[in-house]
Amino acid sequence: MSIDFEIPEDAKAVRARVRQWVHDECIPAEKRLVDGEDYKTVLNELEAYGHALSDKTEIVALSKADALTAEQLKEQVARLKRAARKTPMVVSGVSREGVPDALRALVKVIDGENGNILEKTEAWAP
Repeated sequence: MSIDFEIPEDAKAVRARVRQWVHDECIPAEKRLVDGEDYKTVLNELEAYGHALSDKTEIVALSKADALTAEQLKEQVARLKRAARKTPMVVSGVSREGVPDALRALVKVIDGENGNILEKTEAWAP
């Protein structure tokens, strides 16, 4: 199913900046997650930023799963699980693996914080 609609120019600009940031700043999946270092860095940054961000519900996910071999994926999941003290979701934007489950988890968290968001939201139409 494809949705045909025009993306506004300002939205395209934001999307381009986000893609560039992801490309430049996100750690490639091929690099090893060493002792939860990156996970701990993110937690520290959230705590430093304040605004109770570190108190929010946390969904832990390992992305770019498609770029790893089965053995690498198993190793990375185990490392992230040790660091986060919970089993991470495994997702891939390329293969779409785990994406529906991640979206469901996000909606569940949002529903818990804001009542049932799905009941409050009108059906989407282009």
